[in-house]
Amino acid sequence: MAIIGTGNKMLTSVVLCVYLILCTHSEARNPGVKIHLSKYGLNYAKEIAVDDLQKSIKNRGIPNHEDTSGDLSYRLSK
Repeated sequence: MAIIGTGNKMLTSVVLCVYLILCTHSEARNPGVKIHLSKYGLNYAKEIAVDDLQKSIKNRGIPNHEDTSGDLSYRLSK
């Protein structure tokens, strides 16, 4: 959650709701909370998240990385 900007309450709420849905396991027949996310709402959250991530990445440097595993080797650099 640290990547998401603090000024966007809507996105934070959507991400928190999705996190709670995915990370909790309940076997109750009648759950206490039901959330309906529409395609429009998910697309809106995606657009906001992409913008926030792009802004965050611009401010951070990504270090070069190189590794080998078996027959596979890779190098990530600027």
